[in-house]
Amino acid sequence: MATIIDHLETDHRNFAGLLKILDRELDSIAAIEEPDYPLMALVLDYLLTYPDQVHHPKEDLIYQMLLRKLPEIRDSLDDLEHEHMVLANLTRDFANTLRDVVAGEAVMREDLLNAGRAFVETYKNHMLSENVGVFKLARQHLPAIDMDTLMGDFETQSDALRANHAGGRFERLLETIKSASS
Repeated sequence: MATIIDHLETDHRNFAGLLKILDRELDSIAAIEEPDYPLMALVLDYLLTYPDQVHHPKEDLIYQMLLRKLPEIRDSLDDLEHEHMVLANLTRDFANTLRDVVAGEAVMREDLLNAGRAFVETYKNHMLSENVGVFKLARQHLPAIDMDTLMGDFETQSDALRANHAGGRFERLLETIKSASS
């Protein structure tokens, strides 16, 4: 049975695929080519909803459980929780800048690139910290029963990018990620 950490790691792989899409489109902008703005907007729409509604609450529970066992990591976990807020703000800023561009408002190419690059790099660094820090510690210090109990709390909150949800509003993202990783 997959644990909550397995699900979180799958989310991170999906997020990494989405960030690759954004990187590619940002490279197009930098090369003064026409990016796929609707695809970029779809990526940001997904990253504005799923992480805050489902992914981060799962991580927050893991953080709380780890704190009970390893109180000495409080500062690191506090930093990661703060990064969740920073990421939400960077996502909104990038999405708003992108919306302005699509709406035909005057936006400097540099401003869009800076917002996008800051978002992508911050997201990548944050996931790396969780992957090599929190998730590793959770696998070492949290019993499987606790993980299974947590999973039960989230069974109804599934990811729109998981294969069994194809056909939904994010189907294009799923297909783009699959084709990019092939």
